[in-house]
Amino acid sequence: MAIRLIKKGIAIPAGDIANDLGNPAMANMVCLGALLPKLTMVNMTSVEKAMDALTGKKKPELWRIGVVSK
Repeated sequence: MAIRLIKKGIAIPAGDIANDLGNPAMANMVCLGALLPKLTMVNMTSVEKAMDALTGKKKPELWRIGVVSK
């Protein structure tokens, strides 16, 4: 399981990583985490605030997985 560079992007085994974290539904967050260092419009602090606002109170287990895996 590795992140690979391809011609016009990167290949991320997001499903595998999310499964390893114990939650297959987190694959999209795995992708976001992999892309954050390359994004200029969004930073980790704003993503953490958004995650806390959206899931922190309703699903604290997702918040813990997201923060621990970064």
